[in-house]
Amino acid sequence: LTIHGLQQEDKLPDSVLSVRHFFKTTAYMIGGYIYTLDDVEHGILRCNSSHPASIKPQFSADDPRLKFVLEKLDPRIHFALVCGAKSCPPIGVYSVENIDKAL
Repeated sequence: LTIHGLQQEDKLPDSVLSVRHFFKTTAYMIGGYIYTLDDVEHGILRCNSSHPASIKPQFSADDPRLKFVLEKLDPRIHFALVCGAKSCPPIGVYSVENIDKAL
């Protein structure tokens, strides 16, 4: 989703940091709900943790998307997520068969 979001920019930026509020404004409709990239990372994959710049959980207590939040954080998620920066590792492809070895 990050790579797709970057491709939608008028000019491919040198860094996602040069796109104002990129992770808060790049959003997708998934299963009838709108998710920003921050929602996917912090709300779903990081078990509704707060964004590093916030003290509040990503989703409020009455957010219907809470039912999709992972129950247990897998710390390997940090190695699987790619922010789109040139300094990030290459994009990995994971399957049930290779995820343990790949991460």
